[in-house]
Amino acid sequence: MKLNIGLFGSYYPSWLNNDELPEGERIKIDYKRITGAMSNDLVRFGMDHSMIFDNVAIVRKCVKKIYNLQGMDGEEITTAEALLNAVGVSGLVTEIGSHILTDSQMTEDLEKKNKEKPSLVS
Repeated sequence: MKLNIGLFGSYYPSWLNNDELPEGERIKIDYKRITGAMSNDLVRFGMDHSMIFDNVAIVRKCVKKIYNLQGMDGEEITTAEALLNAVGVSGLVTEIGSHILTDSQMTEDLEKKNKEKPSLVS
């Protein structure tokens, strides 16, 4: 089975009711989905040796473009680095990192599920 799952995605965060704004005013995030090769760079380990995904690293590595976001100084925030250096957006960073991680895992799960299905063609 051939899957057409794109490496890139777009996302409208719900942070500060962004998802309720008119479409042209919403913050939009274009991102690259996490690949196996990227995974090691996005994980850190807790004191109990549990794996913790690092939202800052995910945003830094995966966010490609940000639309309709202005910093407190009125400057447009269009890059991951600008977002990570902005004041008052830690909740947005967490939401974006979680979304990208979840979306990438769901994509991986879908690929595995489709590989496990028996073929209907004999």
